[in-house]
Amino acid sequence: MGTNGIIKLPSVVRRESFCVHKVPIFSHLETEELRKISALVKKRNYKAKETVFSIGEEIRGLYILRYGSLKMVRYSREGEEVIVETLKKGDFYGSDNFFQSSRSKEEAITLEKTGVCIIDEKDLVDIIKKNPDIAIKIIQVLSFMQGNDRNLISILSEKDVLKRIALFLLWQTEDTPERTILITQDDLAKRINTTNETVSRKIKVLREKGLVEMPGYGKIEIKNREALSIFVNE
Repeated sequence: MGTNGIIKLPSVVRRESFCVHKVPIFSHLETEELRKISALVKKRNYKAKETVFSIGEEIRGLYILRYGSLKMVRYSREGEEVIVETLKKGDFYGSDNFFQSSRSKEEAITLEKTGVCIIDEKDLVDIIKKNPDIAIKIIQVLSFMQGNDRNLISILSEKDVLKRIALFLLWQTEDTPERTILITQDDLAKRINTTNETVSRKIKVLREKGLVEMPGYGKIEIKNREALSIFVNE
C-alpha cells in the first residue's frame, strides 16, 4: 500500500480494475476484491461534447469516470445551461436516490474524451453487503460532496465578480498539485452565475496581474497561487 493509502495493483491486473481502484469508496479493498468488482463493470467511451445521460433518464447504478471529465447540467426556464457540478477522473454519480432507481435531474455532457465505468445497482448492493466498509466510505464521500456544495454557495455569495472567479479557481485546485483547470470561459460563467463577456474581461485583469494564464482553449492555469490567495483576501 502506498503512502497515500491507495493499493498498488500488480502489473498483471487488467486495466478494467483501475476504474474502481481510483474511486475513494473502493480504494481500501484488497486486490482480489477489486478484481471481483472489476468483473461487474461495464465500460463506455465518449468523444468530447457527447451526452452520457439526459435529464429524466433512469439511473440504475453507479457511473464512475475512468478518465476525462464531464459537466452536470440543468436548464433554466429560459433554456439556459446551468452547470451544477464538474466530474473528473475517479469521481462518481448515482443520482439523488443512491440505492434505488431514480430519474436524473441533470444532463451529463463530456468536456473531452471521457471513459465511464458503470456498476449496476443490484451488483453495487451485493458488493456493499459483502464489504460493509464501502457503505461508510460512500457516506464519507457524500458528506464531502455536500461540503463542496456549501463551498460553491459561499463563492457565489461574493459580489465582486473578479474575486468570485479567483475564489472558484483556487477552490478547483485546492486538493491537487495541478494548477491547470479544464474549463471554458463560457462554462466558468455558468458555474459562477455571470456572463461570458464578464468572465473574459475579468480573466484579462487576472492575466495582467500575472496571476493566471490561458495555455490553450478551455484551459486556465494559476501562475501564482499564493498571490491569488492574497488578492481574494484584500
